[in-house]
Amino acid sequence: MTAEGGRVHARIVPLARAFEPSWALEAELLAGLAATDRAALHRLLDGLDLRLIEMGAGPDAAGFD
Repeated sequence: MTAEGGRVHARIVPLARAFEPSWALEAELLAGLAATDRAALHRLLDGLDLRLIEMGAGPDAAGFD
């Protein structure tokens, strides 16, 4: 993780842990994006998931589900 990524992570994780259930935080974050931006984000994340699979490390290999 880059230094900037670490800083973002440090700001987001406490917020994410404060929200229950986790989808509530996702909905709150995505609400600030235009529909086209949300669609672009999902396409990018899907592409990263596929790349992880190609590399032999699915999303759960990093502790995510």
